[in-house]
Amino acid sequence: MKYSFIKSIQYSKHDLDLQMNVTILVCYGNQLTSLNGCPPSVTTLECQHNQLTSLAHCPHSVTTLYCDHNQLTSLEHCPPFVTTLDCSRNQLTSLEHCPPSVTILYCDHNQLTSLNGCSPSVTYLECDRNQLTSLAHCPPSVTELYCNGNQLTSLENCPPSVTKLCCDYNQLTSLEHCPPSVTTLYCSRNQLTSLEGCPPSVTTLYCSGNQLTSLEGCPPSVTTLYCSGNQLNTEYATLSILEIHKLNRRKDFLKGLDIVQRVIQDFSAKKIQRMWERWWYEDLDENGINRLCKHAINESRPPFPTA
Repeated sequence: MKYSFIKSIQYSKHDLDLQMNVTILVCYGNQLTSLNGCPPSVTTLECQHNQLTSLAHCPHSVTTLYCDHNQLTSLEHCPPFVTTLDCSRNQLTSLEHCPPSVTILYCDHNQLTSLNGCSPSVTYLECDRNQLTSLAHCPPSVTELYCNGNQLTSLENCPPSVTKLCCDYNQLTSLEHCPPSVTTLYCSRNQLTSLEGCPPSVTTLYCSGNQLTSLEGCPPSVTTLYCSGNQLNTEYATLSILEIHKLNRRKDFLKGLDIVQRVIQDFSAKKIQRMWERWWYEDLDENGINRLCKHAINESRPPFPTA
């Protein structure tokens, strides 16, 4: 037998031998308060939507565990070889005891204030709707990160491996520290006033509901853009994505031209200053007179008349 849909993990002696062969156990939506009696052969356990307060008696053989929508306050007793773990919508305040084997982790809608204890092997992480103020301790291997609805003020410590980042509904004022590897970025409903810092590799950008007045800084690689609910100036308000890129290229060209002109002006000013210093304060003779100045004066004098 491979599948078992039950309302209680209590077996009669007659059924015990049969249940020992269960590998996938689905017992969600009941009123279970304990996993006591769970068959030791189970590798996939779906025990969500119950009243569990502990993972005690969860078989060590489990590699896929869905225990969301319970009343868990700790991941203690979580099986050591779990690779996919959904512990969302519980009462967790810490990820302590999260097995290091976990690669896919759903821990959204808890009371987490830190990602400390998160498995270093995680590549897919959903930690939405917690109380996170920082991405410190976010595993370095994460490629998809969903951290919507927290209290983040910065993207510092966001792993450099992330390619999809969803950080809507936070308190971000800047995209600084957003990893250059990101290609899909959701940063709507923050407090952004600029797109400066947006990675040059981004192709899909959602930045609605911020405080943007300009779309300068929008990477030229962007092909999909959602920017409604901002206060864009008339220069950008009605432009298509292609027109936005064209306008930004023109602005970048003018900025580059201005930089070149300033460099030239600065170089000319420094050259004049250098000549002035050399003329009056350097290359003096024994009488303290600048040799260049003395030579120029002598050259400009008319020759003495001869008798």
